[in-house]
Amino acid sequence: MTDRREIIYIDCTSSEEEVSEEEGSEEELDEDSQEKGCLNPCFPAFTCEWCMSHVPEVPRPNLEVFFRFEMEYGRSLKTTALIEIGEYIADYNGKRLLKYRGGPYVMEVIKGKMWIDGALGGNISCWINHSCAPNCEVYVEPLTHRAMIFALKQIEAEEELTFRYSDDLYDLPFDCQCEVCVADTASEGD
Repeated sequence: MTDRREIIYIDCTSSEEEVSEEEGSEEELDEDSQEKGCLNPCFPAFTCEWCMSHVPEVPRPNLEVFFRFEMEYGRSLKTTALIEIGEYIADYNGKRLLKYRGGPYVMEVIKGKMWIDGALGGNISCWINHSCAPNCEVYVEPLTHRAMIFALKQIEAEEELTFRYSDDLYDLPFDCQCEVCVADTASEGD
């Protein structure tokens, strides 16, 4: 149903000049501190191999499920603390399926080949709702097919987390109730 962005690794390691300067350094570093970090910002996601290996596997703290009375099913996810642009939020976890099975928490990870059912062994990320103007985005790691959610913009405390389930509203198994679509529907009625 949905198209997810596949992460394309970039090379953000140090240049050869920087490496040769470091080799000539008189300072002795222990083994742990010799690990090089990312020299470039990896936005909108951790897109270099170094950063990818340092993405946590647990959802960030300060996420809270809340009930939205205006929605048919009502549950949603918000943050209780500021989230900066590009920050990791959570993996979309659940049972991996190789055959399509519909459901409200099923995310297509590889088009026509793999889905994740967040209702079976999932985590708090299954409560993130759809929006046509999302503040989060899902990126799929190409080797492990790990579906990771990152902030597309700065998200204020108490703000609902959303991502776009599909670029095509006709693919959605429900009528979109995001602020953009509700405002459009209200303006059409005037």
